[in-house]
Amino acid sequence: MPVNTSKLKEALVELQQQRAILDGAISNIQRIIAMMNGGSETVSEVEPKARRSSYIDEGVKVLEISGQPLHIKEIAKRISEMRGHEVGRPSVESSFIRHISMQGNKSRIVKVRPAYFGLPAWKSITHEPKLTTTA
Repeated sequence: MPVNTSKLKEALVELQQQRAILDGAISNIQRIIAMMNGGSETVSEVEPKARRSSYIDEGVKVLEISGQPLHIKEIAKRISEMRGHEVGRPSVESSFIRHISMQGNKSRIVKVRPAYFGLPAWKSITHEPKLTTTA
């Protein structure tokens, strides 16, 4: 007898959305702390340094904070800011594509249209992704 997991899946999507909001708030507070310290600290210096995150880990974090799919150029730009040095779009994009092809439906990132990536929970979102830039 198959078990109906639709309610669990709905709860998971809701929790992922709540986590994205909290991660965004944490990131904003870290930026404020850095700015109040005279801009001498970067966001990555405020966060604890355990191990070097992968492009996938950082891409997921960027997407959670944005709350919407982003163009790969914007994702690479934000990862560069997190790491404190330039990260090439081709490296990030190839990591994403390799991750998606290797993980299949367990992938933490999905391609929503050419050059745009999002989170798996957003597959049901119908809004059109737009290129978002930071000033």
